[in-house]
Formats: sequence, C-alpha cells, structure tokens
Amino acid sequence: MRMDKMSVTATECLQAAVTIAADAQAPAVESEHLLKALLDSHENNLTAIIDHNGLQIDGKVTEVCSPEDLGVKFEAFGWDVRHVDGHDIDALIEVLNACKSSRDGKPHAVIAETVKGKGVSFMENEAGWHGKAPSAEQLEAALAELEAACDEEVCRG
Repeated sequence: MRMDKMSVTATECLQAAVTIAADAQAPAVESEHLLKALLDSHENNLTAIIDHNGLQIDGKVTEVCSPEDLGVKFEAFGWDVRHVDGHDIDALIEVLNACKSSRDGKPHAVIAETVKGKGVSFMENEAGWHGKAPSAEQLEAALAELEAACDEEVCRG
C-alpha cells in the first residue's frame, strides 16, 4: 500500500470531510432531506465513499433492501458522482485527489465497487461472513491465501 500518498496534514483534514458507508446502509444515506441539506449547505469539501459490494448481513442488497442505482440518486440531488475499483489503491487515491481539487461547488459521492471478502476463496461474496469471526483454522487458511496473493501480484512495488 502506498501510505506516502495517503498522508495528510492537520490543515488538510480541516479542508476536507470524508464519510464512508456501505451500499446496504444506502436507505439511510440517501435520505432526500440529508442529500438536499448537504447540497444546500455548499459543503463542497464533503466526499461520501460508498462501499458497493452488493451484500449485507441478510444476503444480497438487491433482494433485501435495494437502493437501486445510487449514482443516479446522488446525481439527482446535485452531487458529483464518481465510480472506482475499491480494491485499487492508486485509483482510489486518484479519485479522492480529483474530488479534493474539484471546484465545482458540489459534494462528492465516490461509489467504490468492491468484493466482500476479496482474496479469500471461502469468504468472497458470502454474506454469512458479515460480522462473523473465522475459526483459528479458517483464519490460518485465509491469511495463507492473502499472503500468496500478495506474493504473486498485489503487494509488489
């Protein structure tokens, strides 16, 4: 991970506000009153990052409480919407820097497309792992898979 690109000063923290929510929390996040109030407050230093993995504790978001197309909803309330691969750190840094440098007067919604449990074969896209701790054996297997992936591609450079 490129931590050098992610460091910020205290002054920079005061210049930008970031909030993170999951797509399963979207019904609360997309409150018409909240989205409109934030736009009306001219808080163009606000960036909402939505973790869009399609799962929640009870199953697929589309089958439990679908927020439909979040990007369209945020855009309807005047937000600048950007989509990004939530597993690509460089792409995340790029989109967050673009939001930070934007002077269009709009708050920003970054929809980060992710896979719940990415990199662990028995956890990927499995809603049952939401809030569930693995056993000692499962933890060992998961860490082995992540370390192997790191050696192969993810953690190079």
